[in-house]
Amino acid sequence: MAGEDSQVPRVLVTICRFWDSPVLLIAVWAAALLSSSAVLLQHQHLVDTCSHSAPTRRGLENQVSQNLVVSDSSVGYWDMKKALEGLARDNPKRYRQGFRLLYLMGQNLLQHPEDPKYMRIRKGNPTFVGVFGQLIQHDAGMRALGFVDTETPDVWRFPADEVSWKVLRNALDTLSNALDKEVQT
Repeated sequence: MAGEDSQVPRVLVTICRFWDSPVLLIAVWAAALLSSSAVLLQHQHLVDTCSHSAPTRRGLENQVSQNLVVSDSSVGYWDMKKALEGLARDNPKRYRQGFRLLYLMGQNLLQHPEDPKYMRIRKGNPTFVGVFGQLIQHDAGMRALGFVDTETPDVWRFPADEVSWKVLRNALDTLSNALDKEVQT
């Protein structure tokens, strides 16, 4: 029994030395680094998945809207109508140019559905800023066409999914009607 009692302090000393060793410290920090990296990668993957597959603009709607059955005739209509009403409050000459630019951007998307240069628009683009970016409700107009904000705050992106194409077509119909009414008056 006396031999066993003398072994206990030796075991405790060995455990304490191991616990205090640089090898264990390095192993713990390496495990923490790997765990943190895995969590960050998972979060980045979730952000990428949500932003690339999202047909709408707001938080949970990004996930929910993919499961909705959408009527072809109503998608985007009210968004564009509301955006046009907001744009019409601005200077008449500027909002007419804004209508035309929105229509041109939408037509370019339809005519070149695979071309990435029409799917990404820099908010600082001189043409965009000069004609459209100065309008009070220009953000609403871009969203009504189906564009979404990106991780980079200075870029609009068109998601090019089924819902976005429906939004775009209906928004262009609404824009076309508004432009026709402008010509008649």
